[in-house]
Amino acid sequence: LRVAVPAGHPLAARPTVALADLRGEPLTVWGESGSSAYTDLLIGLCRQAGVEPDTQRNPVQGTPPITAVTATGRLAFVTVPPGPAAGGAAYVVDLDPPVHVPVHALWPAHTTCRDRDAFLGRAGDFPGGAAG
Repeated sequence: LRVAVPAGHPLAARPTVALADLRGEPLTVWGESGSSAYTDLLIGLCRQAGVEPDTQRNPVQGTPPITAVTATGRLAFVTVPPGPAAGGAAYVVDLDPPVHVPVHALWPAHTTCRDRDAFLGRAGDFPGGAAG
């Protein structure tokens, strides 16, 4: 998990940020607290770091999280590589210490997919890996 900030934001000049560094920063989420397990997870991570996040649900759904940063000026948690993003309008910064979140995947029953099977086989090699 990483943090996307608008280009020119003071955190964009840092190589890493801690969750505690997000205190007082506005944060975009994609679901309302209490109705989105992922939003609740992100808020919980912030609270564990002593931060009560100022969250606002992104009014435009189905868009990549990085676009919320460019459209709203708010920060967002993202999973894209660190560095400039969105044509230079945003910057993605690593969290230190690193924060990991679960990956969920869905597919229709009774289907086959070589790439999916390869991914699941590899994911099962890690602690807490693929449930199958």
